[in-house]
Amino acid sequence: MGGSLIGISLLFGITAGAYASYEVLRPKNIGQYLEWKGYSLIKDDLVWDAVYEEYGGEFKEVQELKSYCSKALGKFELSELDRVIKYCVDEVRTVKGQLIREGISNKLIKTEQEYKLALVLRSSNKEFLEIVDSVAKYKEWCESNLSRKPNPNLITNVKTFCIPKPYKTASEKLAHEGFKRLDKDQLSVRYEELQISKLANNVGNTLLADISSNGNGLDLKKDVIKFTNAYWEYCEREAKRSLGDESFYPEGYSKFRARCADIGELKESWKRVEEIKKNNPLVQEISDFEKENTCNMYFVHKEYNDSNIVYYKAEDPIWIDLQKEYRFRHRDFYKEFKDFIDTDVAKKVCKEAKGKEILVRHDYWVSRWVIK
Repeated sequence: MGGSLIGISLLFGITAGAYASYEVLRPKNIGQYLEWKGYSLIKDDLVWDAVYEEYGGEFKEVQELKSYCSKALGKFELSELDRVIKYCVDEVRTVKGQLIREGISNKLIKTEQEYKLALVLRSSNKEFLEIVDSVAKYKEWCESNLSRKPNPNLITNVKTFCIPKPYKTASEKLAHEGFKRLDKDQLSVRYEELQISKLANNVGNTLLADISSNGNGLDLKKDVIKFTNAYWEYCEREAKRSLGDESFYPEGYSKFRARCADIGELKESWKRVEEIKKNNPLVQEISDFEKENTCNMYFVHKEYNDSNIVYYKAEDPIWIDLQKEYRFRHRDFYKEFKDFIDTDVAKKVCKEAKGKEILVRHDYWVSRWVIK
C-alpha cells in the first residue's frame, strides 16, 4: 500500500500529505458538493414552507419534502442534482415565497371586503389608482405579482399594497396615528372655543347640524350641557364607523379627527416638517410668488395616513373670519367655499403675522400656515 501511494505521488507529482488532504476535502455527497460550489442549503422552517409553496406539488406535505432532501443530500447521485438544487437549496424564486420566508404571507389581503377597504384607504395614491381602479383589478394585481420573480422594489410594493392596514375603523386609525379622543370636559371647553353663537353663520361649518338630533342644532346653541352630550354622542358614533363606509374616508374621517381628537401633540409632529423644509426646493419656489401689496402664504398639510408633506402655494388668500386666531381657507385647495376676499384685512394680517407661523384649528381639519 505504501509503495503504491509513493508511486502515485511520483506519477502525479503530489506529496503524500497533499493526497491525504485531497481525500479529506473531497465532497462525499451532494450536500457537501453543493456547499463546496457555493450553494446554501435550507435550514430554516420558513424557507421549507416557501419552497413547498413554490414547488411542493409532488410532495403531500412539508415533512415529506424535508425527508427527500435529507436522504438525497446524503448521497452522491449526480442524476438527482437538478432536483436537489430545486428542492433543497435556500433560494426563494417568487414574491410569495419571499413573504413566506419573512413569515408575513398570512397577513396578505384575503377577502373581497378587505380589498374594498384597502382601495378606499389608498384612494389618495393617484399613481396606484391609474393601474388599479376597481376591486377586481386590485385583486388581480396582488395575485399576479405574488407569482413573479422577486426584486426589492416589487416586494416593497406588494407589502405596501397587498397587506391590509392595521386599522378598519375610525377609532382604530386614530389610535394608530397616536391621537386620543377628547373627553367630555374637553368637549365642553370647545363650546366657548368655537364661539357657538356664531357657528351657524360660519361658512362651511356644519358641526351643530351634524351633532344635533333634529338636524339644525339650534337647541344646542344656548345649552352647554346639551351641546356637550350631543357632541360626545357624535364622537362615539363616528369612532365606530368603518373607514370603508361610503363617502366617509378621507373627508369624513378628517372631520371626525379634527372635532373629536386631542391634537395637542400635533405641534411635535411638525418638528419633522421643519426638517423636511430645510432641503425642500418647494420652499424656495414658493418665495417667488410674493407680491407687492399682499403677502404670500404656503400651507403645510400633514396627511397622517401616508405621512406625506404637501406644500400649497397661495397667491390669493381668502379670509373667512379674523378673531384671536386667523381662520382662513384657500379657494384653490377647498373649492367648495365661497370667495371672501377682504384686501384691507389681508394686508393687516400680512403686516402683523409676516414671518410667523400660525396654527389654525378649523372645524374640518388642522392646518398650519406660514406667511412670508
